[in-house]
Amino acid sequence: GLLAGLAGGWPLAAVVAAYLALTFSYTLWLKHQPVVDLVAVAGCHVVRAYAGAVAVSVPVTSWFLVVVSLGSLLLVAGKREAELRARPGDGQVARATLETYTASYLGHVRVMASGAMIVTYCLWALQEHTGPAKAFCALSIVPFVLVVLRHALLVDRGVGEEPEELVLRDRPLQVFLALMLILLACGIQLA
Repeated sequence: GLLAGLAGGWPLAAVVAAYLALTFSYTLWLKHQPVVDLVAVAGCHVVRAYAGAVAVSVPVTSWFLVVVSLGSLLLVAGKREAELRARPGDGQVARATLETYTASYLGHVRVMASGAMIVTYCLWALQEHTGPAKAFCALSIVPFVLVVLRHALLVDRGVGEEPEELVLRDRPLQVFLALMLILLACGIQLA
């Protein structure tokens, strides 16, 4: 944890320390607070993404942080919704906060996060680039939207409890992600 962060220099150590503090806070208190638990788990994903960027000395833009934050919230809400739907008939729940959520509420969170994330991604793709890079980044919007829509379909089918499994097992999602990454790589290379 923190020792690995120190090996990457003080900026990375600070990010790792923030991650550990957030994780510790989640374990002790935040996971028991409805709504806050969603944001805390999403925050852990954002801090990890930020740590990755710091570790390889890639500048982190506001666009990146907003898209990753909204995407993380989308995944967490989808996971909670799938957990809610999958709970056993005896009423037992794995998480205390799960009892406070409804599928409708979590669906609203997903819709809000999805819409805001798509708009933010579109603004980044269309405003931050020029020349040939802009064309590739603009084209990446199509598979990006397809990824978000495919995720929504899968969660509605009750298959969102393990988001990483969705990526490993769902062929259309893999194709959309691959196409998006190829277009982004071309756009970034031309920038």
